[in-house]
Amino acid sequence: MLAQRLLRRLCPSCKVAVRPTESGLQPLGLAPREYQDRPIYVRQGCPACRHTGYLGRIGVYEFLRMTEPLRERVGQGVTLDQLRQQALAEGMTALRTAAVEALFAGQTTVEEVVKYT
Repeated sequence: MLAQRLLRRLCPSCKVAVRPTESGLQPLGLAPREYQDRPIYVRQGCPACRHTGYLGRIGVYEFLRMTEPLRERVGQGVTLDQLRQQALAEGMTALRTAAVEALFAGQTTVEEVVKYT
């Protein structure tokens, strides 16, 4: 099973690196002290992006491979949260995690991550 979201890509011509703040990362449930050495980027706007701060889109993905342990759990009628925990334990990357990686790679903004994941 595959889930996909398209997030707006920050314009490479005008994005600006900033230090993460507690209020800026709070909507993501992240502690700023854990990420204080990793900048995030904010949009500015320039002629290249028509003053929007965004230019194009990036995809973030969550892929769930149906393994035998997951199949057994489905058959047992476990809750969705329990299935998700099992999938994460087996190495699935959650959609939010993929989006946060894109955030710290300078590809998108906190607003996009919160809105679409």
